[in-house]
Amino acid sequence: MTILYLQCPPLPHYMVSHTITFQEVDNQLGQIQNGVFHLIVVTKGAIHIREANNKEWKVNAGEYVILRPQSKYFFHQLAPSTTNLFWVQFNTIGGWQWETEPSPFNSWNSQNYQFEIVLHQYKKISSAEVIYDMLTELGILEQQSIVLNKWKQQLIFQDILIELALSEQTTYPTTAHKVAELACSYLKQHYNENFTNQKLSLAINFHEAYINRCMKKIYGMTALEFVNQYRIYIAKLLLLNSSLTINEIAQEVGFTNTTYFIRKFKKIVKSTPSSFRKNTLVDSRNKWLFKN
Repeated sequence: MTILYLQCPPLPHYMVSHTITFQEVDNQLGQIQNGVFHLIVVTKGAIHIREANNKEWKVNAGEYVILRPQSKYFFHQLAPSTTNLFWVQFNTIGGWQWETEPSPFNSWNSQNYQFEIVLHQYKKISSAEVIYDMLTELGILEQQSIVLNKWKQQLIFQDILIELALSEQTTYPTTAHKVAELACSYLKQHYNENFTNQKLSLAINFHEAYINRCMKKIYGMTALEFVNQYRIYIAKLLLLNSSLTINEIAQEVGFTNTTYFIRKFKKIVKSTPSSFRKNTLVDSRNKWLFKN
């Protein structure tokens, strides 16, 4: 299972859409490689998609797949008859990442009003007819040379993302999940303070050993590991959205020792803070120069 996290604001922006029909003779459908996201929704038949790294999907009618930027994909038709699909290109200038399991960081950030749109890369659509109708309307507007239509298409595209995101929601009625959520909520509010398991235990009224068992079960990490990961998560935002020095950012997110902060950052991000800031900002500027 691969999950896409799109950081907002800014919202992902709609670019262009197509309604495509492949006949039985169209077995090899070609390949794509460019710097935008592709949302493919199959309405009839099926197609096989293979990424250059050999990850593969069989996308049947009523299912969708999201293809990541800067990767090469190969397509061929699987169904013995006609295959129909909607193909939407979109992009974002905000942050995004792929995860192989649910992340504890994808929630409302009250400090800067940020949130994340959470989508599976590949999944069956729970409200297929609703999605089909909205995609059809996108296509109709695409044929009309009216400036206001771009705004209408963006609003429809946002509704499509909402419908897909709603189908991602999963309820966790267990006590372990509730305890892990309580711990995460507390740690997100106090991440820049000195952390101890005892302080966390007193704050949410559960034994520290039980809290860590719940954190491990739900998120695969202890409370200490979580707070360090969340500090690095906030540090990445500050590196890209502020002019604070590395030392100032370390202090801001709760590390009293800059050397220790850099070591933790490199272990989690696989890059030093200064390299991350430099390389990510360069990549973001290059996106503006990209042409399909």
